[in-house]
Amino acid sequence: MRAVKSAYLFLLAMLFSFSIAVAQQPVPSSGTQQSTKQEEDPYVVYQELRGDLHVHSSTGSFDAKSCQGTCKVFSVAEQLSEARAAGLDYVAITEHDLNPNDPNSKMSKEEWEQVLIAVARENSGGFIALAGYEWTSSQKSCFPDAAQDDYNHKIVILPPAAKDICDSLTCKTPDELAIFVHGKGGVIITPHPWRVLLLDANGSVTGYISRDYFAYSENGPGDVMIGAEIGPPFQPFSWPGLLCDKPSEAFQSRTVTIEEWADALTSGKRLAAISSSDRHDSWTPFGSRTTAVFVKDKTPEGIIEALLARRTHAANLAPFNVRFSVDRHVVGSSVTKAKEAVIKLIAKPEEFDILEVWLGKTMIQQLSSLPTDGKVVLPLEKVEKGPLWVKVIGKESDPVTQTPRTTITSPIWLK
Repeated sequence: MRAVKSAYLFLLAMLFSFSIAVAQQPVPSSGTQQSTKQEEDPYVVYQELRGDLHVHSSTGSFDAKSCQGTCKVFSVAEQLSEARAAGLDYVAITEHDLNPNDPNSKMSKEEWEQVLIAVARENSGGFIALAGYEWTSSQKSCFPDAAQDDYNHKIVILPPAAKDICDSLTCKTPDELAIFVHGKGGVIITPHPWRVLLLDANGSVTGYISRDYFAYSENGPGDVMIGAEIGPPFQPFSWPGLLCDKPSEAFQSRTVTIEEWADALTSGKRLAAISSSDRHDSWTPFGSRTTAVFVKDKTPEGIIEALLARRTHAANLAPFNVRFSVDRHVVGSSVTKAKEAVIKLIAKPEEFDILEVWLGKTMIQQLSSLPTDGKVVLPLEKVEKGPLWVKVIGKESDPVTQTPRTTITSPIWLK
């Protein structure tokens, strides 16, 4: 009996010691748990926001003041209200700094102040409004006697603390503009490259005058030249005589083509994938072309930080839920001696058509079907250095532009 009692007491002592040892084991901190989740999904530390970085209004843009009765134009407040109603998370108001037809017709100081006031008022309830402007270079290709060279346009996004602009009469080149914007803590995007079409006597297009719209030094001070508005090719909109008064010329506008963007990437430009509507009036619906940004903080400054880091996706129509990483580094990163790329796409079979992986201008993989879990792993040990990016094409098409639903990731640079 005494032996049984001794064994019982010994067992109790062992259990007590074990419970003390377990209690003294360190409990995984929230940081450790977050680190584990990040290893599984490097995007878990970011919040995805979908919005439009190129919007005009009747408040300040010369070409958004009237539709001549064919559509509706909007003030800044109305544009922001429409964007919020469309379900966007953010919008940047980017009025033209001047009228390219008439350099003396500039956005006034009062109009710019109205933009700032309206933007500040709309920053509430989780919606983010940003102020910026469209730096509008002279149209020397239309008017050979123009005093300035023609550098196309640039979209400038500024933080709330910035209260002034540098128009194209003062900042005359993209490099001068980049110095100003860097000093303000903003970013610059190359938008639609408008071109001048050359027409024959029958009005048929025989060619076009194009400019090098990536004509700036490297990527600007502080890498402020962050990206370009890109998208699938679509039927360009042309307005004869709008900017060029010669019968042999006409105006054309469209996005930077994916091929042009990839060519610039290959030449050394660090360009994020951006997609914007250039909305002036009711003809262009909000949500047709958007940019997803992966932010650390849901603030105007957080969006600018994400743009500087190139953490973006460009979407034509609804964005695909795609996550692209290299060795657990997200888009916009540079990775040395990369081992593998991981692409995770969540899409219904009736939505998804093709997934492509590109290295600069070269497609290195194309898939028309996905594994059940939507995860694709691509070994990279034998892949050359360069910008690696992903394009997802859907089966749906835009009824107006006849372009397919497309999402393009910003690159990850393999070093």
